[in-house]
Amino acid sequence: MPSVSTTGTGCSSTAAGRVKTVTGYLKNAGVRVLRADLVREAGGGPLWMNAYSARQFDPPPEGLRTAEDFLEQAGPGEVCFLETEDPAAWADQAEGLIVYRWNRKYPADCHFPLDLEARGWRLEEREEFAGSSHEKITKEVYKR
Repeated sequence: MPSVSTTGTGCSSTAAGRVKTVTGYLKNAGVRVLRADLVREAGGGPLWMNAYSARQFDPPPEGLRTAEDFLEQAGPGEVCFLETEDPAAWADQAEGLIVYRWNRKYPADCHFPLDLEARGWRLEEREEFAGSSHEKITKEVYKR
């Protein structure tokens, strides 16, 4: 079971009903490269999140959409970033999942709750890159 908390995050994630991407557990992401990657994943389309998460994006990128009910508002193929929401509630409706991991451990009050393989997700792609404050960041892309 992928547990981003074992690679160093707190309690955050991205999940969405009907959306292209569910991006997992990115709390404490003062990592510019991860935010830039999320914007690239949105591909010029909407990048949905709540107001709390949007504070990480300063200045806000083109396409940033904030709403407390953003998971309900997001349409097919649109990217949602969950940081305070439980991804388990939305994972079955998602079109994809991206999990970012980094090579540090952080204290966490919650952990990634999904056993991805048991839910029919398969790892399609893994990429490693250096971040601005982390030596190694691993991006995992899951599909059904």
